[in-house]
Amino acid sequence: MNAGGERSLRALIAAALCAACSATVRLDQHVGSIEQMVLDAEEAGAMHCAPRQLAVARSHLAFAQMEREQGFISKAQRHLEIADEHARAARILSPAARCGARAARSD
Repeated sequence: MNAGGERSLRALIAAALCAACSATVRLDQHVGSIEQMVLDAEEAGAMHCAPRQLAVARSHLAFAQMEREQGFISKAQRHLEIADEHARAARILSPAARCGARAARSD
């Protein structure tokens, strides 16, 4: 391989690594936002008003983190999509005015 081809190959590898790093950063940010959504839903009383949605969100969030740690970014993203959908549903189904009071009474 000549010097020009070698430089091109190095540039291509560097670009691929940068793309992978930015995908991982975006994935980590998405994990953080879903974790916060799950916490918000829990505080609003989702354990009582939307337990299934909360459980599905938690489990897929854990699966996403495991897939990310193993380097399977696309699988992690699919799990995050499911976790996001269910965390949003848990939050919608758990208005604090209705579920928060219910959770406080059962404690």
